[in-house]
Amino acid sequence: NFETTNIIFTGSGQRESDLTWIAQQGIQINVDSLHQLELLSKSAAVKKVSIRLNNDVGEGHHNHGLTHFQTFIFSR
Repeated sequence: NFETTNIIFTGSGQRESDLTWIAQQGIQINVDSLHQLELLSKSAAVKKVSIRLNNDVGEGHHNHGLTHFQTFIFSR
């Protein structure tokens, strides 16, 4: 078993309630978008976060998503 204080969660597309529950468990959240950071700022349960940075790596379909990289293209 892992102690929750030794876990860092990274994921996309969570609801505010999901992020709050994760933080309430004592799990650190690795923020991957400004939208996710805005959701987390509303929760008193969040004590500590880390932030993923991708400077000039690619472009997305909107400012909350990154779907095109210099060497990779994700398509349906």
